Amino acid sequence: MSVPKTRLVAALQNVGMPLCRHSVGAMVVDHLGERLGLSWEHHRQSNSIIAEHVGAGGQPILFVKPKLAMNINGPAISALCQARTVTPTNVLIVHDELDLELGKTRIKKGGSAKGHNGVRSVHNAIRSQESPRLLVGIGRPSNDDIVAWVLGNFRSAEMEVLRGRMDEISDSLLAFLEKPPS
Repeated sequence: MSVPKTRLVAALQNVGMPLCRHSVGAMVVDHLGERLGLSWEHHRQSNSIIAEHVGAGGQPILFVKPKLAMNINGPAISALCQARTVTPTNVLIVHDELDLELGKTRIKKGGSAKGHNGVRSVHNAIRSQESPRLLVGIGRPSNDDIVAWVLGNFRSAEMEVLRGRMDEISDSLLAFLEKPPS
């Protein structure tokens, strides 16, 4: 019997800004982590916070929250991929998406970073755009100041929407992880 391939869930965030829109990937993984009873620990070599879980069928899953700035988080993900022999198709990137309504999600199977510098950093570090992604909607700002929008904290009404959808969002993440990896 072969050992199942490890899957890595990269929860993108802006370190030190847990409530900003750019950190919604980590919010989702934190919520799922609470439901699964994950125990987080610092991983010095990758400068990340990690938690391990055994999923359906004995599937090893490594949850990762890099402790680096969003735009340079890729090396942390790459270091863990190399240490655990995780292929790019078995890395799931969880991140914010401007082009989705607040709290809506979509699974994307690879493709370009489309202007998301955190995703681009991961792609560059693992030398692949094949990683699937869970896109979590943060909506677009009414003006053109994208940087201020993604770095800004969710308003209380927005947080209520997210809290109301968090079980459903984390369920979709878990459902994806329970599918056989590539």
